[in-house]
Amino acid sequence: MAGAIVSASTGVLSTLLPKLSALIQREYKLQKGVKGKIRFLKDELTSMQTLLVKLADKEERLDEQVKDRRNEVRELSFDIEDCIDLFIHKMSKAREIRKIWSRHKIASLIEELKSRVQEESDRRMRYKFDELANNFSQVVQIDPRLPALFVEAKRLVGIDGPREKIIEWLKEDDDFGRQLKIVSIVGFGGLDKTTLANQVYEKIKGRFDCSCFVPVSRNPNVVKMQADMLKELGSCVDPSDDERQLINKLRAFLQDKRYLVIVDDIWSTEAWELVKSALPENNLNIRIITTTRNINVATSCCSSLEGYVHNIQPLSKEHSWKLFFKRVFCDTSACPPHLEEISHGILEKCHGLPLAIIAIASLVAGKSNMDEWEQVYNSMSSAFSHQGMRDILLLSYYDLPHHLKTCFLYLSMFPEDYEIEREELVWRWIAERLIAEVRGQTVDQLAESYFNELANRSLIQPLAIQYDGRAKACRVHDMVLDLIVSLSAEENFVSIVEEQSHNGGGHKIRRLSVQSKHVGGEVMQEIMDKCSQVRSISFYEYEELGIPHLQKLHSLRVLVSKHPCNLDSQHVKYIGSMFPLKCLSISSPHITELPEDIGDLRHLQTLDIRLSGITKLPPSIGRLQRLVRQLVDSRVELPNEIGDLHALQELSLTENSSIIFMEALRRLTKLKTVGIYLAARQRLGRDTGRYKEALKSSLAVLGKNGLQSLDIVNREFMEEKLMDILCCTVPCLQKLVVHGGYITRLPEQMSSLVHLTYLYLRVARIRQEDLCILGDIPALLCFGLLIEHAPDERLTISTQKFWHLKEFVFRNFSCGGGLEMLFLHEAMPELRSLCLVFRAQEAESKMGFELSFEHLASLEHIDVEIWCDGATRSRVEAAEAAVRNAVSIHPGHPTLDLTQAWELVKSALPENNLNSRIITTTRIINVATSCCSSLEGYVHNIQPLSDEHSRKLFFKRVFGDTSACPPHLEEISHGILEKCHGLPLAIITVASLLAGKSSMQQWEHVHNSMSSAFSHQGMRDILLLSYYDLPHHLKTCLLYLSMYPEDYWIWREELIWRWIVEGFVTEVKGQTADQVAENYFNELVNRSLIQPIDIHYDGRAKACRVHDMVLDLIISLSAEENFASIVEGQQSYNGGGNKIRRLSIQSEHVGDEVMQEIMDKWSHVRSISFYGCEVQGIPPHLQKLHCLRVLVCKFPSRLGNQHIKCNQHIKYIGSMFQLKFLSISSLHITELPEDIGDLPHLQILDIRGNTITKLPPSIKRILQRLVRLLVDIFVELPNEIGDLHALQELSPTWNFSIEHMEALRRLTKLKTVGIYLPSKERLGQGTARYKEALKSSLAALGKHGLQSLDINNGGFMEEEVMDICCSVPCLQKLSMYGEYITRLPEHMASLVHLTYLYLAVARIRQLDLCILGGISTLLFSALYVEHAPDERLTISSQQFRHLKEFEFIVMLGGGLELLFLRDAMPELRRLHLTFGANKAESKMGFEFCLEHLASLEQGMMVPPGAGRRLGSCCHERSQHPPRTSYDFPRDTLEDENERNDRSSEHGMGEVELLEEHS
Repeated sequence: MAGAIVSASTGVLSTLLPKLSALIQREYKLQKGVKGKIRFLKDELTSMQTLLVKLADKEERLDEQVKDRRNEVRELSFDIEDCIDLFIHKMSKAREIRKIWSRHKIASLIEELKSRVQEESDRRMRYKFDELANNFSQVVQIDPRLPALFVEAKRLVGIDGPREKIIEWLKEDDDFGRQLKIVSIVGFGGLDKTTLANQVYEKIKGRFDCSCFVPVSRNPNVVKMQADMLKELGSCVDPSDDERQLINKLRAFLQDKRYLVIVDDIWSTEAWELVKSALPENNLNIRIITTTRNINVATSCCSSLEGYVHNIQPLSKEHSWKLFFKRVFCDTSACPPHLEEISHGILEKCHGLPLAIIAIASLVAGKSNMDEWEQVYNSMSSAFSHQGMRDILLLSYYDLPHHLKTCFLYLSMFPEDYEIEREELVWRWIAERLIAEVRGQTVDQLAESYFNELANRSLIQPLAIQYDGRAKACRVHDMVLDLIVSLSAEENFVSIVEEQSHNGGGHKIRRLSVQSKHVGGEVMQEIMDKCSQVRSISFYEYEELGIPHLQKLHSLRVLVSKHPCNLDSQHVKYIGSMFPLKCLSISSPHITELPEDIGDLRHLQTLDIRLSGITKLPPSIGRLQRLVRQLVDSRVELPNEIGDLHALQELSLTENSSIIFMEALRRLTKLKTVGIYLAARQRLGRDTGRYKEALKSSLAVLGKNGLQSLDIVNREFMEEKLMDILCCTVPCLQKLVVHGGYITRLPEQMSSLVHLTYLYLRVARIRQEDLCILGDIPALLCFGLLIEHAPDERLTISTQKFWHLKEFVFRNFSCGGGLEMLFLHEAMPELRSLCLVFRAQEAESKMGFELSFEHLASLEHIDVEIWCDGATRSRVEAAEAAVRNAVSIHPGHPTLDLTQAWELVKSALPENNLNSRIITTTRIINVATSCCSSLEGYVHNIQPLSDEHSRKLFFKRVFGDTSACPPHLEEISHGILEKCHGLPLAIITVASLLAGKSSMQQWEHVHNSMSSAFSHQGMRDILLLSYYDLPHHLKTCLLYLSMYPEDYWIWREELIWRWIVEGFVTEVKGQTADQVAENYFNELVNRSLIQPIDIHYDGRAKACRVHDMVLDLIISLSAEENFASIVEGQQSYNGGGNKIRRLSIQSEHVGDEVMQEIMDKWSHVRSISFYGCEVQGIPPHLQKLHCLRVLVCKFPSRLGNQHIKCNQHIKYIGSMFQLKFLSISSLHITELPEDIGDLPHLQILDIRGNTITKLPPSIKRILQRLVRLLVDIFVELPNEIGDLHALQELSPTWNFSIEHMEALRRLTKLKTVGIYLPSKERLGQGTARYKEALKSSLAALGKHGLQSLDINNGGFMEEEVMDICCSVPCLQKLSMYGEYITRLPEHMASLVHLTYLYLAVARIRQLDLCILGGISTLLFSALYVEHAPDERLTISSQQFRHLKEFEFIVMLGGGLELLFLRDAMPELRRLHLTFGANKAESKMGFEFCLEHLASLEQGMMVPPGAGRRLGSCCHERSQHPPRTSYDFPRDTLEDENERNDRSSEHGMGEVELLEEHS
């Protein structure tokens, strides 16, 4: 069947004739005369094929009568082939089946087919079709050449002007504006509206928080479109979401973001309204760009918003000329003189339409004969009409050879704007037999040449061009798609189902593409009536459950189901009956298994089940003897029969790493592409030798048979010898990827891989000799190198190395630092793209930064990323300078993307045209300049405070008033301020030191001890004054802060606990140790030595931070005192004593020599903190540290699969018998050792942030001194929890059983506890016992002074739970959430110590507010109300007397009337109201009275979507005194001018317009 293909012109005649010949020749037992009839069929059809081939070359000249006759013959060929295929299939079955399917039946079918062929033959003779075919003039064949890519040509058109005009309009008058702006680009099809929109998009999208490009198309699939928007914006998508849910998700995601959205190709105002409904207006300067062919749609897009309709114009004559000649002759001035006049004529008919120009230019490219150009010119009508554009495209279509016409028409199977993967398209062409066989080429190679030819002719748009010049995918322009959809329908080649209609007009559907979510029952029935002989079905986004009768499709060759189609396992249950099936591609997550009879698909070539729900393949897979490609997700389990697939050429990467799998590979002798996970040595155990031998022998066999692509994941298996094996076994490799573990050695024989074009390696270290070896690989085009340890020598790329390399990537971000890399003359002569990633920190090797790129003659782009963690400023600056200097002297001036500390931050901040603002601070002018270089920036050189401001700051801090300085201290004050040189830190530090001192002698002592602050030493001296002024206990506590990294948020509670267990806190009669330690904390704040962060309602700071200059001082003092030893970077730590007392490792990697020095000194260490240290960098002998009191491990979360190592490090923690404080945070620690119970002194156990799910029973032994037990909510507590008699704090967990509830009553020292109450359903018959246990335990805890109670109610006693809580009289903090409480008891006012209250209630009534308002000590109150109030609520006088913050959030319903009377909440500073604006049954409106809130500073009202119904909110705001600021979402306020007028009229303070979506 060489050269036999399926064609849109000739049907399946080419493939049918060889089958008829086989029927005649084989020894089938047929009735007498049947073989003669088959011979008649063959002869007649051969003659008909000759005729159809002739007609295919003259397709544009066929009249309707000839087309009809041609179509009849073509359809007849399909019917005959289906019959023959069925006969051959039945004859291949068992003998019993052959009997059933009798010889008589085949005889009658052949007779019927002969009759139809005879009828067509008679008609052919009668109408003399052969003569008609011979009379057509011969069409000149095109000799195609290698053209420029489509995207290259588009860059040449005159798009800069329109692009800049649109960009300018989008930012016009917009310095600090907040309004939405929209541009609608309108114009005729083919004017490149999409190209213009995309150019604007690419240039400005970086300025927005998020952005997306949304193709709508003529018949939009709304759910798919919205889901795609969410994905591109960066949000997650649930496949089960419907249109309403997706709109809500989009609005919620975009509500507080500046976003840019391109809505491409809108055909109707209804489609625009659908899109617009998902795009919230949020006062964040969002931008929307639409494209459409319809001026009414464009006007509609801009009508209700500030919009600009841009009428895209055709290209000017000059740009048309440039585009045309560049495409035809590769040069804008290379047109031969004899073609100039005809060129002008052709361009006049194109009317400046880029699509028309490119289509015609591709058609005449390579033609130099005037006759050929005139023929094209005479065939053209004006492009400036739909028919004219169609005629131009038809010229290109008719110019195709018939095999390319068929492949081209096949693209109509894909939806509009679909990104068609090249490989998938090629496979489907092959399965459909659209590719002819050519000697010396595989069908894959030939199909790829078809793909490239269509790209060269500009009929498809190639996407994502790779290093080897191949496109990863393509897209079809919508006007081209319209044409081929129309042609496909005329030829009955493809039937398309869109919305509830389909375009098939024939009696039988040959190929079906369902591109609609929903298809009506009548339409589906009509389709199925015509599908008995369908050959290809594709489902895109189809969501209806009723996909009937797939098992009856006995002619099906291709079945494709793309996610999120609703096909499930039932729909593929009978797939084994589709015996001709060649390509099966299903990506529906609802399909979870393949049936066993899939092994009956003897013709199956491609099985692609990626993104499906299938996790295991059935053993019958081994019967698929023609399977060429098996593509599965990595989690899919392969059967042992995988080795029986003798035709297999591609096997995707899976986690199957068994010995059986490895041994089976050697039998797959036709494999060209394979992925292998190597098993870890620990898992193999004694089988390591056998596994290694299996790997060698399988690779040897595959290599001998031409393996081309190998992807290996190496999990600590043969790191040293793996590459030797690959070099010896697979000589024909073209692509090699080795990832997972790091390779430790590269063999010299790697240069023997002479076919290798793509190489990606992970190596432990790279040496000069390694680069020499790799540089000798002759065919290498793309090379990626990821190294674990930075090079410890200068690397030189020598002359004549990497001769054909196009892309080079060199990455090191694990260990070490520095990079010295030189490219010598004629090294990498074809390199276009270079990417370097390295660390700036200093390593043992003391490597610096030396780079030389000037000899890379073809270099176009350099991408450099400098990792700055652990590096000094000078190292970072040196690294950046080395890069910039090397680039600056390159003669070709390649573009540079340099990423370092600032760049890493900037990479996370998108430019999104929403008027975003970024402010940076730095001490280095070069860094400041870099921050502003690529953006519109301003470098502000901050100046010291003026004398006046220095004086105000100083006196305010010392005396509490800027004019309260006693006369005798004025002169000395001036002297002190002169030495401060206007530096705020110096002024505040000295002022804090002098506050409370009135003696002239004390002030003179400070003045005389000061040097100038305007130097590092001067600033240090000033800080030292404050340090020396501290009492000794505060000095110790301050020095302890050196244990924390720079810029670290130090949580107040953790710091206090650590001070206590370290013994820094003295006992004070009448105060707990916690209270005394908190006083220490506040004193350091008052002295301005630490900076408080996040001040709470009660005036307490949640955390603190240490200024870097203060930190420098205390680190230095700690080293002098041998108080704390700090490890920063790989090679240095500040410890100088013989013994380390406290150790803080603040570096990700620590050099071996440094770690050894530390271990030699740490036998008596008392405190160790790990911050971000890699697991492998932690010494194994922690169990020997018998003096250890504090152990803190903050491991990074990106360690990979290292939980075994992490668990090992805490395995012997029980030997640290002095341990008092244990805090471990690592996702890779999964269990605590049993001997943790041997820690008798442990006071604090904090294991939050781990994956520990269960505490060992030995916990009861510890932990007789355990004060705080802090765990994640999913941790299971042991029943022995009640034995922890010293426990004062227990964090909430889900696992709170009846036994745990009963055990609580024994923890009589508990001050803070969290409880998850289960639902009544879960408790069942134990409900009464649980209720009694809750009552008695809370009563016991309340009797002993419980202060903080956090309850998550899972649906248990919603009515009574508050009564029970009121039995805890000493409560200071109460949080009640989960299920909504249905009743508030009157005796809540008895909670006379309560300062914090958080409640989730079903409804709130006036009476409830009176009850709550009577709690006299309340400082913070938050009410989350399920249903909106159905009455006006009033806060009366003298209620909530001391409340500072009030939050009132309504979840359901709408409207709110809330009045604050005189003297209500007199101390309230912050008010937050959230409520609905929709109309509720209660008919509640909006009424507010806030003017009596005398202390109010900030108010936030969040009525989502309220519109103009909320004038009262704005009005009430305007009546409040001017010092109050309010936050409103923009869409709740009236016109901006009205708001501004009101603001100025009432003299309000600043009103921030922020958005909060609830």
